[in-house]
Amino acid sequence: MFSPLQKKSVFTGLLSLCLALTVSLSPSVSAQKDAPAMMKKSGKQAPSADEALSKKVNAAIARTKQLKNRGIMAKSEAGVVTLSGKLNHAEHKQQAEQVTKGVAGVKQVTNNLEVDVKSGGCSPGYHECCDISQTPQTCYCLPVSQPCGRAKGKK
Repeated sequence: MFSPLQKKSVFTGLLSLCLALTVSLSPSVSAQKDAPAMMKKSGKQAPSADEALSKKVNAAIARTKQLKNRGIMAKSEAGVVTLSGKLNHAEHKQQAEQVTKGVAGVKQVTNNLEVDVKSGGCSPGYHECCDISQTPQTCYCLPVSQPCGRAKGKK
């Protein structure tokens, strides 16, 4: 059928074709194998929409002077944000809800914040100062090392 020279030519051609395919596929196969390892090394994965929304709400609360450092936690699930924590002023509970509703992506707010006038309302290391010159009275948290101002009452 085929002469030894033809067999050798066909074999060499097939071998060259296989080698060319192997070389051309190697980078993509290698990249596929290395992708999980690269993700493990960087440790960064895209945050879920719920995690991102929770972070946005928590940041908005932290930027609000009267709500900062009060231990308010926001957790999101499918656009429904649940607020939790203990406060010592009902106004802060309402304000936290309003701030949360103002964040883009929030569909609904479940306000589980508890009002407990006995608690300081501030995180450990902070104390509450209330501006008694304002009506309604405005309260906020300051680091323990920073005293309340003159027109402000200390709690």
